[in-house]
Amino acid sequence: MIERSFAVLSGIDSKLASKLAPQLSSMAIDTAFVKFSGSPTIEYFDKLAERCLQVSSRVIVNDEVRLTGLLVSFFNFEREKEMEEAAFFPSFRRIELDQSWCKDTNRSSAIAQLIKDEFHADSHKEFTRTASFKHDPRLLVPVQNSKCKPLKANYRAIYHRTTSSISNLVGRHVVKVRGAAAYRINDLIFEPALNDGTHPVRRRTSTHVADLKAAFRFGLMVPERFEFDVSGDKGLKGKTFALSDGSLETIRKEPTHLNMRVNDDFRQA
Repeated sequence: MIERSFAVLSGIDSKLASKLAPQLSSMAIDTAFVKFSGSPTIEYFDKLAERCLQVSSRVIVNDEVRLTGLLVSFFNFEREKEMEEAAFFPSFRRIELDQSWCKDTNRSSAIAQLIKDEFHADSHKEFTRTASFKHDPRLLVPVQNSKCKPLKANYRAIYHRTTSSISNLVGRHVVKVRGAAAYRINDLIFEPALNDGTHPVRRRTSTHVADLKAAFRFGLMVPERFEFDVSGDKGLKGKTFALSDGSLETIRKEPTHLNMRVNDDFRQA
């Protein structure tokens, strides 16, 4: 297995990013960044997501490459961080650098070393060993369906890179259905499905952010054709889903089944 590291640079000045990219490349770390105008917008994050998808597609040439990513953010204010989290959670684990560094080209070597140290930290290695969907498919289930606030908080703690101790909470609140490959959260059942001729791939989304969320899980690549068939004991009536254009849609009728990409877009259970 070939291990590759992937740093997504968010809120960084182009001059610093251009100087930083070759330094990280020499450390076997691929990078993704786009021109930043100085204030975060939805369009900026969507362009950054598009660039992430382009880079990851270039790096993943076969099944022998395992790509793990990290969101390196220069956003320090709450409003900016909220916009960033809305765009990237749970795509990548996140570290935060001082916003005053975002244009300081003299700090490029120090920033590159800091990012390298993050990828080589024991906590990062432990997370990639234990939190992979291959080791525990329950971690793929959209946890927004759970009513357990500590479980949701722990997922966000992983995103902000403060803890990876969620196994016990997942075990209590994401329950495997006996005799099946499906998992249950509350009254919803998630049955993983690899697409084939009888189970076609769901349409691509209209925003790159949504596709990025479906392609990554806390920096770990999820098979592109891996989806969930969602059903519920009480149907799906009254459930609210976030669409790729940012709007919300509440299911009014009584459908018994829904096909969902893995992107945590379920807002309300």
